[in-house]
Amino acid sequence: MTLDVTFDSNVWECIVDPEKRDAHADANALNRIRSAIESGVVRPFISDVVVTLEGVRRRDRASVFRDIEISSTSTHSVAPPSPDGPATVSRTITRRTSFDHFPSAHEKLSRSLHEAVTLGFKMIRVPPIGWMRLEEAWYKPTPADEGQLSDLLHRTNVAAVSFEEQGCGVAWVTELGEEALRIHPELTQRGIQSPFLAFAYGDNQAAIPDAVAEWADGDALAAHYGHGHDVFCSLDRGRQAGSRSILQGSRRTWLMREFGIKVSSPIELSELFS
Repeated sequence: MTLDVTFDSNVWECIVDPEKRDAHADANALNRIRSAIESGVVRPFISDVVVTLEGVRRRDRASVFRDIEISSTSTHSVAPPSPDGPATVSRTITRRTSFDHFPSAHEKLSRSLHEAVTLGFKMIRVPPIGWMRLEEAWYKPTPADEGQLSDLLHRTNVAAVSFEEQGCGVAWVTELGEEALRIHPELTQRGIQSPFLAFAYGDNQAAIPDAVAEWADGDALAAHYGHGHDVFCSLDRGRQAGSRSILQGSRRTWLMREFGIKVSSPIELSELFS
């Protein structure tokens, strides 16, 4: 039996960092999980939100997301008249989102990520258009079959939308972004039309760090479902965010019923192959 397991940040860093692992209350389970990874019993994955969202320090999230730059270029082409019709003029607008200002992963996270990749972890992601991407070699290979790729994207989108409808995942960011666009109509004139880019301009700056954290959890679970992995391993019970958290204990029955998503603690996971 081989298990495809997506690990939350509060677990995978303990697996790859011996100091964190040995000091953890679940050290025995974490050691068994690491051994299972090394033996091939567990194929380990993490969502790239550990860098693209969670990797931005809480105190910096408002300013970093506010400073995303958007540029656009426009090109024209003219096709001459033909026997089948008159000349045609085409216009192509290309929009580019720049993440050059994003801070590099801090030293401990960067070291842990490289250790994770060495151990065999692969990244997965929700594929938003125009969003930042990490080193290609870090990612789980994209399905070459168009049908499989279409199914992956569809499943991921279905989960992400369902989480948002429950008021979880990206819902809080969307709420803040829509409010910012209403209060600051000048944002649209600057090319900021998406709530994902507008949320950091809102008046409720104190909510931004937690909203980004819930966005990250939702995307991680949606990507996990999209890829059809077996277990999502986490210690997060969603107590701080309450009903906004997709990982709140009361939602786990719903996740299993609606999506077959099994959320397990390290101890519960280790018992599957002990």
